Amino acid sequence: MTEKELLRGLRDQCPRAFDRVVRDNAPRLRTLGVRILKCEFEAEDALQETLMCAIRGLDRFDGRSAVSSWLYRIMINNCRMRLRAAAARRRALLALAEDPCSGETDTPWGRAVVRDQLGRLDDMLSKLPGAYREVVELRVLRDFDTHTTAKTLGVQEGIVKVRLHRARRMLRELAEARELVFA
Repeated sequence: MTEKELLRGLRDQCPRAFDRVVRDNAPRLRTLGVRILKCEFEAEDALQETLMCAIRGLDRFDGRSAVSSWLYRIMINNCRMRLRAAAARRRALLALAEDPCSGETDTPWGRAVVRDQLGRLDDMLSKLPGAYREVVELRVLRDFDTHTTAKTLGVQEGIVKVRLHRARRMLRELAEARELVFA
């Protein structure tokens, strides 16, 4: 199937054309997402969003480039949006440290200490293996229960519990090595 036939098939909503695009491009797009986002769970979400954006935007694709190049651009843009959203979440955490109602953070020194600790915590999370980081993201940061986390990751509940236990142990060890104190 040539590139023009493939594009025509996509525009005609031919399932065979869509299956070919997914089969030929999804593995490389997923790998690209993991490299950019450093998280398989986020990369999978970005891949799904990329495919949905491509379907919705077919009428705007002029065909001057290969479909795969177009999908790569969409994937990169989706990953960048996710990184910006993560940065915004980190800024929100830091803003919490500046809340004068938070006890020990009502002084400039207290706020600086909390900001420093939150920055170190974020750095420590990035050092966890991907599978552990995914569990922490879902169970702790997004407040998913064990069952929902297991279904989302496609693993058994026991695996989620083990990964969370190991991730917490690794974070404790990293915190002790950095002399990070959690109030």
